[in-house]
Parts: sequence; structure tokens; C-alpha cells
Amino acid sequence: MEKIIAWLIGMEEWAGRLYAASAACVSNENNAAARFFAQLSEEEARHAAYLEKALECCLRSEALPETIQLDRTTIRRAEAPLRVLQESLDRECPRWESLIDKVIETERSEWNDLFRYVVDTLKSQCPELVRLAPRVQQHMRYIEKHLARIVPHKDWNAAIRSIPPVWQENILVVEDEAPIASLLATILSRDGSVHTAANGMQALAAIRKDYFAVIVSDVDMPIMDGWQFYQRAVRQFSGLHQRCIFITGDPTTPAAQEIVRAGLPLKAKPFSLADIRDAVYHLMACNTGVDCAGNGIT
Repeated sequence: MEKIIAWLIGMEEWAGRLYAASAACVSNENNAAARFFAQLSEEEARHAAYLEKALECCLRSEALPETIQLDRTTIRRAEAPLRVLQESLDRECPRWESLIDKVIETERSEWNDLFRYVVDTLKSQCPELVRLAPRVQQHMRYIEKHLARIVPHKDWNAAIRSIPPVWQENILVVEDEAPIASLLATILSRDGSVHTAANGMQALAAIRKDYFAVIVSDVDMPIMDGWQFYQRAVRQFSGLHQRCIFITGDPTTPAAQEIVRAGLPLKAKPFSLADIRDAVYHLMACNTGVDCAGNGIT
């Protein structure tokens, strides 16, 4: 396991250097692309630092059975996209779109498969990796989101979405209208594992059982409305106020006004699906320790 983590650290550091070189390469051609590459470089450096901590934890832990070995074929395949990017930068300064294609290929490398294996193996012993995994998945969301901004006419995101997630956060949708709950669950399933509840009482039972990175709750519901659910929930889970987004058909109701006064995000129906996804992205990014301003998250 130590050898695999050490190799992963080297891969993160190598990718960081290549992304920094890509940023310098296109700085005069496309400022947005240069900022994108520079941000990726900084994130890879952070990933390497987190893995260093995980390696320290691994060395402190009880010996783990050696079930996987890094064979030369796997290493060669995993490193191939980075080598292509390296050779491309060594020859000349490629066009920024060509560089993005190559960066996406590096993100799809088998190196991510091995990272998932390390997380699954060590998550019970090394909290460093458990804290890292959501940040790495947020890295993929950052790539998807910002590629759409840089080049809206080209769908690179299909390739990014094809990458199996390193980590899936739980998302809770609290909504009594079944069609809306189903639609939100489908839309948000790209960002995590979505659970649903039909009212605040069911939502309370859900949060007592599982941790949810984000809770998207309707305000007006039978049995227990969204504001009542929130008031009871925060008494039991103090950090929950940082993980809630509310939706309502009438922002003038007393409950909706209480939510506004509490400084909580409230989206009025009809709402934009992109707006809801952006709000979920914002909470996930900020709550996993990502620099929201640095990632262009507002």
C-alpha cells in the first residue's frame, strides 16, 4: 500500500507541474484557460499534500495485506496521458483547446482507479483520506463547471462525467410533490447519492440515520414543513445550517420569511435547475474545504 500511495503522490505532483506549464503556455492566448490550468495545478499540489498525510497514517497503521501490486503495464497505461501532455509541452506551445483535451485524458487515467482503491482500503484507518476524497471529487466538479464556461460550444463534460466518482456525497431532497422530488433526484444524482423524504418528519428520521452533505428542502409541506424541520434539526446537528437550501412556491409566507431572516438560501418556484445545481455545488465545495473564491464560486 505504501508503494501505491507514494506513486500516487508522484503522479499528483507531476500533473501539477504539467498543469502549471500549460497555464504559462496559453497565458497570452486565453486568460480564462490559463486561470483554469493554474487552478488545477494548485489543486494537484493540495492532493499530493493530503496523500503525504495519508502515507504517514498508513505507516502508523497495522500492516495491511498486500493484495495489489503496481505492475509495469498498469503504471505505463496510467502514466501514458501525462507523458503525452509532457511531450506536447516539450515540443512547442500547443493551442489551449488541444491542451484541455490532453488534460481531460490525464484525469481519465487509471491513476484515479488506484486512488479509489486506496480510499476504500484505508478509509476506516486513515481519516486523512476520508477528508481528501470529497475534495478530489469536487476537483472533478470544478473541471466540469469551468469547461462549460470557457468553451460553451464544445461538450468536454461528457468525457468528465464518464469518470467513475472517487467519492459520492449523500444529498437529501425533502419535497412532498413526487414529480419535483423525482426530477431533483435525477438532476442532482450527478453530484452525489440522492435520498428523498416527503416531509420534515421523514427528513428528521433520515438525518438521524445518515450524514448528508447538502439538504434541499421545500418549505410548504404537510405533517412538518421545511422551517419546522430545520429548527428541530439544528438543535441536534449544529453544523446543519451550512448544508441547507430551501425552495418555495410562495416566498411571502411566514416560514419563508423566517428562512430569509436566518440568512439561509431560498429559491422561489419556478426555479432554474442550473441554479439549484450551482447552489448544491457551492455548498459542497465550501463545506469540503475548497477555497470558494479561488474556484470562482459565489
